[in-house]
Amino acid sequence: MEMLFKCRQKSRIVLLALVVTLIFVSLNTISEASTDNVINVKDFGAVGDGVTDDTAAFQNAIAQSASQKKPVFVPFGTYKITQTLNLTKQSMIGEMSAAWGADDVNMPVIKPTNPANSGIRLNKGAAISGLAFDYDQNETSSTPTQYAPTILLAGVGTRISNVKITHAWIGIDCVDSPEANTGRSSIENVFISKVAKVGIDLDYGWDVTTLHNVEVWTPNTTYNGYFLNNGTGIIFRHNDMLRVSNTFVFGAQVGMLFEDNENNAGTWGVLTNSSVDFCATAMKFVGMNKLTITGGSFWVHLRAFDVDTAFTELNISACDIKSNGNTAFYIGDCKHITISSSVINRDMGGYSNPAIHIAGGWNVVITGNYIKANGTGVIIGSGARRAIVSNNIIEVLGGTSVSNNGMITVVKDNININ
Repeated sequence: MEMLFKCRQKSRIVLLALVVTLIFVSLNTISEASTDNVINVKDFGAVGDGVTDDTAAFQNAIAQSASQKKPVFVPFGTYKITQTLNLTKQSMIGEMSAAWGADDVNMPVIKPTNPANSGIRLNKGAAISGLAFDYDQNETSSTPTQYAPTILLAGVGTRISNVKITHAWIGIDCVDSPEANTGRSSIENVFISKVAKVGIDLDYGWDVTTLHNVEVWTPNTTYNGYFLNNGTGIIFRHNDMLRVSNTFVFGAQVGMLFEDNENNAGTWGVLTNSSVDFCATAMKFVGMNKLTITGGSFWVHLRAFDVDTAFTELNISACDIKSNGNTAFYIGDCKHITISSSVINRDMGGYSNPAIHIAGGWNVVITGNYIKANGTGVIIGSGARRAIVSNNIIEVLGGTSVSNNGMITVVKDNININ
């Protein structure tokens, strides 16, 4: 019996040793395979101390990546770059598992230092992930340095993911060319912090552009409020079948701006669960836009929604729309707007602006909402051609529920609370 026990014990020890050996060999193999499958910028002389110019090392690594069809790998460090890095049908990766939304630096940092050159240009089929970009900016200055856009989109099918951009003048931009096509670009898990002028500017998206889990955030004390007084979180120009979800803008003059590009082409698509906070204006529409907006909150100081073009079509539902001082939802002109199942609030005292002002527009339908105002709930002006305001709960403090001077209008079945 004792002999049998010793044999079993010996067998277990041998088996355990074999398992440990196999694990060690496997890890070694994985490590070697990982090294073999990337082009490491440090193998080309990159230092990563934030002082040495690492541009040439990156350019050589990118060239090797193109010839060997392997991604460029950027280890931890801070890399000074003085010229634009160009990627075409290749990827550049850093720390894939880092918390890209963290305030602390926990990713490899690319530091562009030449204001005339972008940090990186993504041509067709290019992708970056797991990287941070940062600039030398004086946060107490009212005149931040006007660097070239950090990331420049210059082709179809690009991808930006798990990326942080700090202290940029413009975070992400597109090449300014009608011949360009930046469609099928995917921008996800991106944190643009302390930007000075524009977080993202999207144009020439001829086919399905996607933004998901993107945040543009600048405190109002940074640059003495420059972004709050002059900045725009995201600009959408020409984008076909735009898809935006879980995207947030904080502290801009305009949260999201929709305007035609130089060819009079606008944006059509969907926005889901996206929000704007602490901006002067949340959503501004100028041009030919056709959008469905579902979910999200839009809390601002002045106008939450500002629509003033005869070509805009909006279908809005399940949104929380609030303005402190100005009209929460202003319609100067439009083709068609529907607002339903939403909260529209303009209840701060000391101001007389309505919750909704329909100054003009061809077709406006406001139904099934909760509307609250410190003053008049809804004003339908003489420029409003056709408007329906029905089946809403309208709560007003010191004003009328609906003031109607429109052309062809239906105002009925609202619950009015004074």
